[in-house]
Amino acid sequence: MTTEAPPTAGPSEPEDGLSAPERTPAMDIAMVRLSLRRLSFATIALVLLSIPSLFAAVSVRALHEHVVLDAAVVAERVAEHVLSAGSQWRQAADLGQVLGIAPSRGLQIERTLVGPEGGPLIAPPDAVARPVMRVRAPVTANGAQVAEVVVAVSLRSTLIETALVLAFSALLTIGLYLVIDRVALRALRDALDHLQTALRQRDQALQETSETLTMLGRQNARLKTTSEELSRARDAALSADRSKSMFLAAMSHELRTPLNAIIGFSEVMARQLYGPIGHDKYRDYAADIRASGDHLLALIDDVLDLSRVEAGKLTLRREPLDVAEQVEACHRLIQGRAADAGIDLQLSPRHAYDTVILGDRVRFRQILLNLLTNAIKFTERGGRVRIETDAVAGGKVTVRIADTGVGMSEIDLERVFRPFERVDVGTSRPTEGAGLGLALCRALVREHDGNLHIASMPGQGTTVTLTFPRLAGDPTDPGRQMSLGDALRDDPAEAD
Repeated sequence: MTTEAPPTAGPSEPEDGLSAPERTPAMDIAMVRLSLRRLSFATIALVLLSIPSLFAAVSVRALHEHVVLDAAVVAERVAEHVLSAGSQWRQAADLGQVLGIAPSRGLQIERTLVGPEGGPLIAPPDAVARPVMRVRAPVTANGAQVAEVVVAVSLRSTLIETALVLAFSALLTIGLYLVIDRVALRALRDALDHLQTALRQRDQALQETSETLTMLGRQNARLKTTSEELSRARDAALSADRSKSMFLAAMSHELRTPLNAIIGFSEVMARQLYGPIGHDKYRDYAADIRASGDHLLALIDDVLDLSRVEAGKLTLRREPLDVAEQVEACHRLIQGRAADAGIDLQLSPRHAYDTVILGDRVRFRQILLNLLTNAIKFTERGGRVRIETDAVAGGKVTVRIADTGVGMSEIDLERVFRPFERVDVGTSRPTEGAGLGLALCRALVREHDGNLHIASMPGQGTTVTLTFPRLAGDPTDPGRQMSLGDALRDDPAEAD
């Protein structure tokens, strides 16, 4: 049993059953070529006819105006002669001179004086070449027409000039035809050949594209399968990351409670608040227990802060902060540790300009103390650590901490911001830490809408630059970054 396939949708055919030929770019070029040829013929005919016709019309009009003026002048002169000569004006000897008083300006002009009866009173000796243009002007004396002046001018020179213009127009049209036919149409023929070649190349490219699309379809199917697998792996990784953050936060809270008890009881024992405990070694052990507990508690706080940042649950208590004032406070706090390590801790003089930002006081000091501690930790005895505060163009406040320590290589710079990564710098004294300081500092700087940059070379020290947006003070300052009201809005886009 056979089944008929359903009709496919396609272009509609005419009712007479004859399919219309499909238009192709080659057919369009041929039609343009034919239209251009017709347009060229029309342009040639227009140039060939319009220029000579326009020249002849202008020349005849100018000649007619000249002859009319000539006839009027001669008629006026004859009228003056009639008035001066009286009734015997026809027998006057100078009547012929009156007719020739107007200049001919190089034209073949004949002037005839005709009496009232229509007969010529004075006729020219020689007739001008035919064809001619005649103009009549009446001679009026005392309100009555006594004669008529007939001026005839030859049109032969005008016809000769028109013929010359016609010959020039013919040469011009021949040149136009050659330009259009030999240049434009030849260019179209070349374009048609190139187009046909391009069509063949297009068909070949379409075939290759079809094969490529088929191959891409198979690859797309494989990529879709891979994407689904990656999506599931990403979801699993995100779930594991959330579980890790929750575990770290929970463990940090669980560890803080017994640590606080250990630290508190060890401090009571070290100070002997309830009486002497016997041997001095016990008091030293209690002090060591408290120092170790403080270190472990600081480490737990860093882990907890980092987990909060990664989970997006860190909340800043934003307020206007004077960066220079905070730097001075941290300098005082860390100065004793620097002196114990034999480090020269220098603070640049405070500038007069405003260095106020919007930030969290506790977190901002945490950033500075972590960076200063690192600078002192990795600088040999006798070295120097310098702190500088500045306000730069663009409404920014910078804090620069430069040390003369051991420095880091480019490979180490790529690793220092990873949590729990420690760089072996080979200092002469032991260093402590879990590798969370710089990672936490960069996270807290970003929470303050700032930027942290490290420049370092082995053996030449390290320079850490912090950049924060400055809070607007003077409203006329063109470099101000943001106002307090703008910074405290919920939508940051409204501050622009």
